Amino acid sequence: MTYASITQNIYNDNKKTYKTGKKRICWVIFAACFCLMLLNFLGYIISKPLSWIIPYVEQVMPLSTFSILLNMVMYVFCLVVPFAIAMIFCKTGIKAVFPIKARLTKNPIGYTLFVFGICLIFNMAMTYLFPWYRDIFVSEPEIYESTADIILYFVNVAVLPAIFEELVFRGICISCLRPVGTKFAVIVSAVIFGLSHVDPLQSLFAFLFGLLIGSAFVATGSIWPGVLLHFFNNSVSVIAGYGHDIVLYFYGLLIMGAMAYSLVYLYKFTKLPGRFPILIKEEKESMLTGSGFTPVRALFSNVWTYVFIVIYFAAVIMRFFPEALSYLVFAVSSLFGASLT
Repeated sequence: MTYASITQNIYNDNKKTYKTGKKRICWVIFAACFCLMLLNFLGYIISKPLSWIIPYVEQVMPLSTFSILLNMVMYVFCLVVPFAIAMIFCKTGIKAVFPIKARLTKNPIGYTLFVFGICLIFNMAMTYLFPWYRDIFVSEPEIYESTADIILYFVNVAVLPAIFEELVFRGICISCLRPVGTKFAVIVSAVIFGLSHVDPLQSLFAFLFGLLIGSAFVATGSIWPGVLLHFFNNSVSVIAGYGHDIVLYFYGLLIMGAMAYSLVYLYKFTKLPGRFPILIKEEKESMLTGSGFTPVRALFSNVWTYVFIVIYFAAVIMRFFPEALSYLVFAVSSLFGASLT
């Protein structure tokens, strides 16, 4: 029997499994496309209806409060709806996303400090290496004066992303892709998580953050360690802007301690690959052997992967280089106008 006939027999025996794996990848990437499009373009779609109701809103609450509340609702909607669709079609149960019995790592506090410190070090390094970056991509945060607005802003920046991004990118995304391969699931979820931030340098930071938190999700079987890490990380900017001196002092001690601990812990961490799933050498699953099917090949043969890339670059241009987009629209319209005359 030739190798080709053996390969064909393996494919025929596992055809249903291959299709299931490709289906899971397809639905997750479709959800990522849908989510990215909503996050970046839903505001433009509803801007006209909003202009009609703003006069009525002003009679009930300040526009700043309404703006934060609207952003909170839109944010949760844009994240949850697309990936809930993927979870349904991938037939991933709630128990996979929210395991009833979570496993704690041997040193959960140490792991939390390690991840927090590594992300802070990476963030500081990128700021030092690319000082010009803030002038192009980083906009000044909103400064709110009323107590209600500050509380809502903190919830919007630190609490909601910590809960819903972990639910979506770790709980749903990794759980849907994990039957295809744990390592593949963690890396792809980190890539989607990173690019969903649109900001190029922040995307690199979020990718590293996603790898570390994805590892925590796999190691513990729970999204809650990631929620805690995410909350600590996102709350830094809010506390830096609004915190009193004494709060900043203690938070600064926490940051320096986490960074120092992470450097000490790094050597020990790399010697324990069980805590970092992408370092584990996985055995090839039976569904991947002999047929030429691999998750990576399935990913890049999926049209939604390329749609996601197009939406990402469109979002970057729309957010950071809107004048370039206007020039492009003018050039295209001029070209079509010239061709019609």
